[in-house]
Amino acid sequence: MTDGRSNGGRKRSDSRTRNLPRFTWKTYLAVLVVVAAVTFFVGAAAGYAVLGNQPIGEVFSPKTWWHVLAIVFG
Repeated sequence: MTDGRSNGGRKRSDSRTRNLPRFTWKTYLAVLVVVAAVTFFVGAAAGYAVLGNQPIGEVFSPKTWWHVLAIVFG
């Protein structure tokens, strides 16, 4: 016997779930950029403090980054 549903006995999706906002590609891109920036700064700070045996606060100094750029680009 059938229960009168035309979708094979499955329940219909609630109308409330259809109106929820979905993430767009722009949202995913923004999250990716934020995660990449945080990962870069955490990695730079950890590398500078642990591997370089320097104070962690100096990693965010502009003088440090000018020195890095001078080494990279000669």
